[in-house]
Amino acid sequence: MTPRSEALAYRIWAEAKPIGWDCSVTDLAEALDETPQRIGMICRAKGWSDRFRVNPSNTDVRAHRPYHADELMPEVGDRVVRGEMMQ
Repeated sequence: MTPRSEALAYRIWAEAKPIGWDCSVTDLAEALDETPQRIGMICRAKGWSDRFRVNPSNTDVRAHRPYHADELMPEVGDRVVRGEMMQ
């Protein structure tokens, strides 16, 4: 990799490491003012591609949101309609 790419790799690592890589390539691209393609290229070269969380699709965001301890899990037989619990 070129020195410029290595410098970007360091910036990626410095941004993602403190948060446990709990970000997406798109998140990093926005934070570092780079393109997602360039971030992805660097991460593939470094072997970091499997460390990122996947961007949820715009239509299925709630399905990918993890539950927190203070939230109730849906009961078996319940269904979620437009983000509201239906019994």
